[in-house]
Amino acid sequence: MRKFASTRTVRSGTPRSIARISPQQPDSPFAEILITRLPRPKYWGKDAPDSPFGIHVNPVRRELIMAKATGHNWARLHDTGNNITSWWYVEPEQGKWTWRDTLLKKIRAQNMLVLGLLSTSPGWANGSPGTAFWDHAYLQPHNLDARDTYVRQVTTHYGEDIAAWEVWNEPWLTNFWRRWDPAKLKESPRGVRDPLEVVAKGYVELTHRAVRITAETNPGKPVFGFNATGDHEGLEWVKAVLSCGGMEAPAPTGFSYHSYAGCPAA
Repeated sequence: MRKFASTRTVRSGTPRSIARISPQQPDSPFAEILITRLPRPKYWGKDAPDSPFGIHVNPVRRELIMAKATGHNWARLHDTGNNITSWWYVEPEQGKWTWRDTLLKKIRAQNMLVLGLLSTSPGWANGSPGTAFWDHAYLQPHNLDARDTYVRQVTTHYGEDIAAWEVWNEPWLTNFWRRWDPAKLKESPRGVRDPLEVVAKGYVELTHRAVRITAETNPGKPVFGFNATGDHEGLEWVKAVLSCGGMEAPAPTGFSYHSYAGCPAA
């Protein structure tokens, strides 16, 4: 059995190691390993008060530990973790609730605070077949009373473990806000995109209703709205939301802003 050993003290950083077995008569190609050693975060093993750093992270112990170790103290339940709070997953059939407490507890076990999204709608509430997530989940709900019930149920059920809430994700993008119209399936098979003012009006109504309900179920917890960005599209979106009364009571208590590379600050 061939053996080799190398010792090097690394306080922090990303050392690079390249090795292969038996260089005289190679039994294997070179293999490269990168290992990053980080200083222990100040709030390791406990919640970080007032931290501005968060991430989308799978609710898997290994990935959660890496997220916390790299200074991320919030988990936003969009993309990864979307199935915990989004309406599409929580109430796939009207009146039949699906809770994923175990996934949420895994996030909190690593002392990451949670930003829960009140987003998406199931097919039975938006008029679509409800068979494909990206085709049918981000459609404007027709049944607002049913959405109120969803908001009340999810904020009550998860209120103990979720530190803040956010209404929808990026409604200024066509991919994340459309309306199902059976008469226009040929030209718009994934739903139609209404004019910006119409979309903003619908979003403001969802936000106000969600803020009002969350104030009852989770008093004192922040609720984020607007969900804007910094380019021209984002600026026009903010103007439209404001013109529809987005900051009138009951207004969200926080402003969600997504800054992307290449987007100028508004």
